[in-house]
Order: sequence, then C-alpha cells, then structure tokens
Amino acid sequence: MPRLSSFAIVLCLVFVGVASVRVASAQPVEADAPAAPRFIADLAFLSSLPAALETGQSLGVAAGWRTAGTVGWGVRASWSQAAEHSLLWAVTQSETRVRGLVSVDAAAGRGRIGARVLLGGTAIYESRQRAQAGRLGDSGRSLADSAWAFLPGGEVQVGVTLPLALGLGVSVFGGPSLHGADAGVKTGWAGELALVWVR
Repeated sequence: MPRLSSFAIVLCLVFVGVASVRVASAQPVEADAPAAPRFIADLAFLSSLPAALETGQSLGVAAGWRTAGTVGWGVRASWSQAAEHSLLWAVTQSETRVRGLVSVDAAAGRGRIGARVLLGGTAIYESRQRAQAGRLGDSGRSLADSAWAFLPGGEVQVGVTLPLALGLGVSVFGGPSLHGADAGVKTGWAGELALVWVR
C-alpha cells in the first residue's frame, strides 16, 4: 500500500505539472512594444529664390536623410533651375545644393513640428544664350556662354510633419536662406513639400 500511495502521489504531481505547462503555454503572449524609428528619409518638391539671379523662381527636387528623435542630424541635397530673360540674353542657372543639417522636433497632436538648420555649399551652372542668336549668324559676337560658380550657403527652416500610413507621411518646411558672394550676402527663401518615410 505505501508503494501504491507513493506512486499515486507522484502520478498526481506529474499530471498537475503537465497541466500547468499547458495552461501557461495557452496564455497569450504580450506583443513587444514597437521599435523606435531609426531614421527619416524624404523626397520633396523645392521652390526657392535663385542663389545668384536677382529675379525669378528656382524650381526642382530635393531629398534628405536624418536620424530620428527629438534631436537629429543628417544630410540633404537638391537640384533646381531658374531662368531670366532680357533684351540681350536668355540666362539659365542650375543649382545643386548640398547641406549638412541639425534638427529638433516635438509631437503636436497626431503630427510633429520641427525646425532645422542647414549649412553647406551651392554649385551653380549658368548658361547664357544671346537673344535672337539665329539672326546674328556669324557676326563675330559671342552667341552663347557658360560658367560655374560655388557659393557657401545655408537655410533655417520650420515645418510640420503629418503621418499617413505604413510609415509614410507628408511634411511642409520653409524659411530664409543665405548665400555668400563677392558682392556680399544674398538673402532669399526656400520651401519644400515632401513625402516622408519613417523607418
């Protein structure tokens, strides 16, 4: 009888242990908290005042990458083009801007508001075509000309970012710009409408 009792006790303990394991495995596992985003990338439509021309509007595209978080750093590049016409010349300037940036942002409702400071350089390719060049023919005058210029520059921009779905969102940023030149500092502005990807 003692052996039978001991065997029954051990069997009961094994049964209780197996049942406990099954119950524990049946409990739902809490989902891990979503990982914090690591970086933010975007592709934007750019509108700005030309870096060198006195009039006109420079239109193009921009792209950027920065680290995610309240304070971030990153890089940004853009290409845009502006044209100016006079009685003598038709001038076209293509601008390539490359910037490093530091940004700060904070939550505001469903979106985020932020500011960023961008510093770098701007490469300008200018092409000049004399007006009515076809009529001048071989008159000995220069009918076309081109040149490169490199200017230091930067922007201070503020904006807002709104989430859409699947890590995508839209943002609007804009603010004043500065470019250094032989004649001094040229002020302007730049604005962007971007499709944002948070990863």
